[in-house]
Parts: sequence; structure tokens; C-alpha cells
Amino acid sequence: MKKILLALVLVLIVMTYGFANGQQETEKTKTIELWSLFTEGNPMNGVVADTIARFEADNPNVKINHVTAIDKDYKTKMKVAMGSKTEGDVMFTWGGTMSLLPMVEAERVVDLSPYLEADMEWADRFLPSAMAFAQFPEYPGTWGVPVFAGASLVSMNYRKDIFAEYNLEEPKTWDEFISVMDTLLANDITPLALGNKVMWPGSFWFMILVDRIAGPSAWEKASVPGRGGSFTDAPFIEAGEMIQDLVDRGYFGEGYNSRNWEAGDTRTQLYTGAAAMEWMGSWTLGQYGVEQPDMEFGFFNFPPVPGGKGDASNSIGAMGGLEFVITKNCEYVDEAVEFLKYAADDMTVKNQVVNANSVPPMYGVENFLGANPQMKNFFEKIVAPAANVQYWFQEDVPAEISQTYLDVVKAIFGGADVRTELQRLEDAKMQYHNR
Repeated sequence: MKKILLALVLVLIVMTYGFANGQQETEKTKTIELWSLFTEGNPMNGVVADTIARFEADNPNVKINHVTAIDKDYKTKMKVAMGSKTEGDVMFTWGGTMSLLPMVEAERVVDLSPYLEADMEWADRFLPSAMAFAQFPEYPGTWGVPVFAGASLVSMNYRKDIFAEYNLEEPKTWDEFISVMDTLLANDITPLALGNKVMWPGSFWFMILVDRIAGPSAWEKASVPGRGGSFTDAPFIEAGEMIQDLVDRGYFGEGYNSRNWEAGDTRTQLYTGAAAMEWMGSWTLGQYGVEQPDMEFGFFNFPPVPGGKGDASNSIGAMGGLEFVITKNCEYVDEAVEFLKYAADDMTVKNQVVNANSVPPMYGVENFLGANPQMKNFFEKIVAPAANVQYWFQEDVPAEISQTYLDVVKAIFGGADVRTELQRLEDAKMQYHNR
């Protein structure tokens, strides 16, 4: 009898263990796929990895799989996924009308309003200006949150040691800028690194030149029919001609239109001393620090151009605007929301400021700027003074116009007729809006 009882006890123990273990295994299958642009080597990749590690440690039954792709590949991936309804569970978007709104219209994303209203401490973390990119009057709700995002403005980054070697100072005027580049060129250093194979780096040049020539009104008027502007207007022509003048002077060196920024080609130029400056977004400051921690870089805003109407403090980029969304594919929305809360907590914000040189659009970020003197300097020198920030044009228009725009700018860098190319852009705009 005792043997029978012992056997029954053992069976119950095994069954109980098996049930518990099976339940644990089932819980461990809560997998959330996170899509982003933060490929290996991008400083934000490490920030995301640390946030995932903390979240998984506190939630051992949830696994976050981080899937990354570079800018152009990511856009293609998004487009294909939208068509086949195979989006990731939590996804990076550029926010706004061209990136996020189509997902809202297609009912592919979760309205986060109830979750934000249930946790006002989380909701009150975000700056309204950044949240606005996830809100649309025609679709009441909040469709994303600006986590892992930052004030991504563009600056002229330069090697401090090269400037010091040739007694160069940060230029305040166009003539001083030209003088700096002439000195570098005379010493066999390419003044400006540019990797325009992927096209958007060249767009940064076109955007800022139009702004410096005419101010933000030129873009506002030309981007949509009926606003009294055209891409064939004088500021766009002048910007294209100024780009070609810089090319003809040799300031971009050779191969700039085939060099690949996303493969690190321009950073290689800078690190080897082949080039001295790069007009690029603030995320590169973090990349420099990770890849070359002993190399010191400075930065300054783009100088005013002769006769220009644009405010010299203006910049291009985004004061946030990047939104992470939860898609309708996500089986574990509550867990995904919890992860997004980790992405907005103090540990992530501090990590982002200190290790990724990125200023999140959140209240309380100022508490951590002192831990990163370079980022504090960038905030005070570039971000805070900006009278206007022109949002990335290629991300602010429909894909049909965006691709033509990028093609046109690349062609202008390649020496194509400026007026012919700008007419091509204007035609693409009108064709899209008249369809």
C-alpha cells in the first residue's frame, strides 16, 4: 500500500512539475517583434538593446526580437509589409502624414489613447510637439509615441585636429566658409565628405541652401499646389546652381555620388583624414564617439549665404517626430505597451543622451544633459537657437514625389541641367495632385 501511495505522490509531483513547466514554456512564447532603423553600429542600437535587456529581465516570459534595416531598405520593408499585412509588432515610423497616417487609414495600428489615459505619468512624459506627429484630426486618437527618438538636426561636423593644424576657425559667413575649404583643398584634404549613393545626404544640402536663400516659406509654397510657389522658382534654381558651383570647385572631391553614407564611407573619409567636414545629422556625433572615441569633433551651423533671407539659426531635421507604433499584428499589446514605457523611462533617456548623443523629446531630459558636455553644447548651439526647423522634405511628401525629388537632387549633384531637373520635380508634384 505504501508503495502505491508513493507511486501516486511521484506521479502527482511529475504532473504538477510538467504542468508548471509547460505553463512556463507557454508563457515564454510571448514574442514581440520590434522593427527599427537602428542597425549594428548605430549608437541607438545599443540603447535599444539595453532597454530590451532590462525589460526582459523584469518580464522573463516576454521576448523582444529586434529586427533592423537601413533607411531605404526599411522603407521598402514597410511598403511590402503594409501590402501583405505582415508588419512587425512594434515598429519605427517617421510619423506624420506620409509615414504614419497611411497605416492609420488602413487600420493597421493600435490607438494608444486608452493606455496613455490610464497612465498619465507615462503620457505626460512626452512633449506635445513630438506627440503631434502621431495625432490626426480626422482620426481621433494617439497612434504612436516618440520613444528612441531625438531632436535630429543637421550640423557641419568637423575634425578639430585638422582645423587646428591649419589654424582654421568655425566660419560665420559664406566667404569664411569658402576660405576654410580653399585652405583644406590646398593641403590635399577634401573639404566636404558626402556619400550620395543613397541620395538623402545630398538632399540635406539642397534643403539648407533653399532655406538660407529664401527662408522656410519657399518650401511651404512649393510643396503643394495652390500655395503660390513652384519648384522652378528662383530659390530652388539658385540652390541647385550653388551646389554645382561647390562641386566644380572640388569641395566634394571625387566619387561623392557613388559613395555610400549608409555603408560608412564618409566616416571613413573623416577618420582617415581624407576629408575634414560633413553636413550631417546629430546622430553622427554618437557614431563618431563609438567608432573613434579618441578623435575630437566640433560642429557649427550652416553659414548664411550672400543676400539670403533665411535666418542663420534655422536648421533642417526634426525636433522629434519619429514614432513607434503597435500594429494590429501584435498578439501581446499589453506587453508591447509596457515595453514602450521602459523606452521612455529615466534609464533609457539617460542612456540615449549619454551614449547616443541624442536628445529625446521628453520632459526631464535636461536633467541628463550635464552628463554629456558635447550633447549639451549641441543643444545650446544648434537646437535651442533654431528659429525654424525644416522637416526632412523627402519624408514629408508622398512617395511618388519624394523619389523624384531625391533623383532630381542627385542629378543636380551630377551636373544635370538645374532648370530641367526642377521642372521634372514640379511635374511630378502636379501629376500626383491632379490624379
